[in-house]
Amino acid sequence: VQAGRYAEKENSIAVPFLKRPTNLDGTHAGDVGFDPLGLSERFDMYTMMEAEIRHARLAMLAVVGWPLSELAGPDWMLHGPNHIAPSVLNGFDPLSFIATAAIFGGFGFFEYKTSLRRVDDKTLGKKHVEDMANVWKYGVPGDYNFDPLNFYSMFGDDAAGRKAMRELEVSHGRWAMVGITFFAMWEALTGHQIVENNMFF
Repeated sequence: VQAGRYAEKENSIAVPFLKRPTNLDGTHAGDVGFDPLGLSERFDMYTMMEAEIRHARLAMLAVVGWPLSELAGPDWMLHGPNHIAPSVLNGFDPLSFIATAAIFGGFGFFEYKTSLRRVDDKTLGKKHVEDMANVWKYGVPGDYNFDPLNFYSMFGDDAAGRKAMRELEVSHGRWAMVGITFFAMWEALTGHQIVENNMFF
């Protein structure tokens, strides 16, 4: 991966009338120069990218799981008379609260155990360190050395192919975060399931 894909551009790729933040030069997957709050100038880039990919992956699971729970889940696991998915905005029944707390407890434990993980000695980690050698020493965020179906090399088993797959994951994850936010807002405002009166369901 070569550093500074957009280094010569003065404005953001995502929002052309905004100035491009210095640290967002197109080097990393998903970097299109969008940072209106200037967070990339004040905080550690790797930590923020790691947080984004974790939230993106969780959102991709949630954006599928939310409608599935309303379509196929038992009524006793859903909330209220309209049987909506339990959430912070929708509220919880005692059983759904226990289940949700257990799930997030598991995610929290996973986060705690993996936040300071070392991956540069693993199969994918070694490739990432080599791919990112021109950029920094950290490899790539979100690397758990997990690719049982070998999808990661679908676009080519080289630095460009792996970056393309990371770009795809980040963009899908960003849209999933927007989608799950919409689901929560819709149900909080209307009190009805997201799968009701929806052309997709």
